[in-house]
Amino acid sequence: MSITLAKTENDTDAASVPLARPWPRYWARSLDLAVWSTIAGIVVAFAFPDFAAQPAFEGKGGTALFGLVMTPIALLFEAVVLAAFGNTPGKALAGIKVRVSNDRQIPFAVALRRNLQLYVYGLAFGIPIFVVIAALVNYRKVDSGSLVSWDSANDTRVINVSSNLGRTFIVAVIALAMHFGAVALTSLEDSGAGYSTAESTEYDTSFDAPSEDQASEQY
Repeated sequence: MSITLAKTENDTDAASVPLARPWPRYWARSLDLAVWSTIAGIVVAFAFPDFAAQPAFEGKGGTALFGLVMTPIALLFEAVVLAAFGNTPGKALAGIKVRVSNDRQIPFAVALRRNLQLYVYGLAFGIPIFVVIAALVNYRKVDSGSLVSWDSANDTRVINVSSNLGRTFIVAVIALAMHFGAVALTSLEDSGAGYSTAESTEYDTSFDAPSEDQASEQY
């Protein structure tokens, strides 16, 4: 199974190549977001530790909020990689790629604008209920062979290079593993923090509590 990030001499006109199907696109997007969000989180945590340590980002809900805040930064990283290499890890694994309709490698400005529109119309700003609605609407468009709004507006296509069921399955497994791994890690961190707090409280209570002799002396 070969993976190609950059454009090759055998590439053909993107407008004449079959468009990628919905599920390869969905799982490739999920994996890319997981990868770029993780990288964005690490960069922000090191560059702006005070921001990353905000109480609002603590606990399961806080972790979800932090991921939501990292999404635009993740899409910025993706635009850089897409412009530099012509593809992303998730799409390359899935056997699909994004091209301008005349098969030019997508420029950074176009990639960034496309991702911003994807953030609005495809990811619905990450708002849970609207994400589901947007996913259903765009699934139907892609399934019918139509272009989604962020592709039609930027003259881009997500084309099928070598997509198949096996590739889609592998990408889905990796994306789900990253998601549930992050959830499990957050749960472990919360459990550890809760245990440390309880242990500290127990120690403070036992230290501060007067003995019976001390209590009798006071009276």
